[in-house]
Amino acid sequence: MNTLFKKNRILQLIIVAIFVVASALSVPSSSIVSSEEVNEPGYVRTVFNMTNGLPTDEANAVLQTDDGYLWIGSYGGLLRYDGSTFRNFSAEGAIATPSISILFEDSAGNLWIGSSDSGVFVYDGETFKAVPCTEKIRIFKHSRLRGIGRR
Repeated sequence: MNTLFKKNRILQLIIVAIFVVASALSVPSSSIVSSEEVNEPGYVRTVFNMTNGLPTDEANAVLQTDDGYLWIGSYGGLLRYDGSTFRNFSAEGAIATPSISILFEDSAGNLWIGSSDSGVFVYDGETFKAVPCTEKIRIFKHSRLRGIGRR
C-alpha cells in the first residue's frame, strides 16, 4: 500500500472511532417517546410520536442548537423541530441519507451529522455538504466540542 492510502485509512478509522464513542453518549430513543408523567408544576410536557407529528417512533441522537432548533437523528432521517412542526431534511432530499446516528454543534454553530451509511455531513445553516475524511479531521481537531448527541 502506498503511504497516502495508509494515512487516509488511519484518518477514516479515527473518525469512525469518534462517532462510535459519540453514539454511546447520545440520548436513548426511549426518552423521546416515553409515556411517563412529569408532575412538576410550571412544566408542560408533550410526548411526540407517530400519532401526533413525529415522523418516526425512534431517535438515535437529539441535539438543541444555539439557534433554538431541536434536531433529531433517526433511521427515518434528519429531523428539525421548530416548536410547532417537524421538518425531515432527508425526505426532502437535502441530505443524502435517511440513516442518522450522531449530531453535534461546533463552536462556529455548524451542525455536524454522522450517518450510518453515507459518512459525515456538515450544515452551515443554509446548505448540507459531505465532508471529505481529511477535512473533517482538521475541523474536529480545531473545534471546541460542546455536545455530542445532547446538550
